Amino acid sequence: MSFSPQKFHKKNAKSLLIAGIVHRNPEAAGKTRRLLKNLEPDAILYEISPYSLRFRKRFGCRIKSEILDAAGDIEKEKGSLFPSFQKEFISDFFMVPEDYLEIERYAESRGIAVICMDISCFSKRYLREQLMDLRDRDILAETIRNAPASEEALIEECGRIYSKGSKARAPAHSSDETRARDVFMLLRLMRFLRKTACEEILLLCGADHLPFFRSVENLINTMNYKSAILTLDEACNNIKTLKQRRRGRDDKE
Repeated sequence: MSFSPQKFHKKNAKSLLIAGIVHRNPEAAGKTRRLLKNLEPDAILYEISPYSLRFRKRFGCRIKSEILDAAGDIEKEKGSLFPSFQKEFISDFFMVPEDYLEIERYAESRGIAVICMDISCFSKRYLREQLMDLRDRDILAETIRNAPASEEALIEECGRIYSKGSKARAPAHSSDETRARDVFMLLRLMRFLRKTACEEILLLCGADHLPFFRSVENLINTMNYKSAILTLDEACNNIKTLKQRRRGRDDKE
């Protein structure tokens, strides 16, 4: 017998917005704040692992100072300065993302939890590898030089990522690890939807994960949630439509 998700989709479905974000985007925090203010979700899921969050909160500021000190030593040795924006961009790598801090403040004000959606074992290895690389002076110097030269250049680069996430419809997994993370987030999301009574859910993940979620959207919709899968830019540009969708649900109830 063929499976038809529409057959199991109930009326008066609750709302799920999956928004694709670029975590290092200078505009992400402001747009996240705007989204939270307008949609007022009662549950938030975020693509970060418990290990990564603990690591960044505990060590982020210390590592940032270490990187900036090392960059200063390199500048003295070479007799030339790195652009300040590039140094700040690289030294912020291990900090908690500003968009997450916006979410955390919102969640604390509402008395709700933020659910971590990523896999700790992968982020643990990744963060350690990145830290080892940046403690190598030659690698650090090259990384800083290759960083975006200005905030405008970074925003432009993030725009290209958003555009790619907006257009892609099928997942193009770059590795088995990426595929495993996508599947893990889906299973965690489905388990949460099955158990929760929340009516307005926001999931923020990297824009590169959106094609995977689009490929399984029919499956997500079987959980009595009407989903919208957009980049953060698209979500902010369609706030009125998203709010109308919520009002329509309230009217039916």
